[in-house]
Amino acid sequence: GLDRATFLLAAGQNEPLRPMASIASGGEKARLMLALKMAPVMTDDYASTRANRELASGGISVFDEVDSGVGGRVGARIGHALRRLTTTGSQQVLCVTHLPQVAACGDTHLIVSKSPDDDADGRTTIDIRRIDSRDSRVEEISQMLG
Repeated sequence: GLDRATFLLAAGQNEPLRPMASIASGGEKARLMLALKMAPVMTDDYASTRANRELASGGISVFDEVDSGVGGRVGARIGHALRRLTTTGSQQVLCVTHLPQVAACGDTHLIVSKSPDDDADGRTTIDIRRIDSRDSRVEEISQMLG
């Protein structure tokens, strides 16, 4: 398209609007993206309009540390918003998180860990492990709590 949009953001109550790209952190940008994806889901007539149904026709949303820089209470709200996006918005959501409040809202959990690989000249090996049982999920989320 020919149109260009610039999102403006006020970093505080008495701050002037500035281009988001130049002042927002990665977490703030991810939370704005979550808000934009949630906006149609939050309307009363979401499921009844054709445009909204097409908007919700599947798709995958990826959020990398959308909870960066927030505490547990806000993290829980983010987790519930991500969950609602999957149920009401018919989206598949992949989320990288370090907050147990966000992780607790997920259906499927993968643990991603990095370690030095002795056989690969000091390069890093990445291991991905799926948590299948409810007990394992509870244990992992408990470990995330510290």
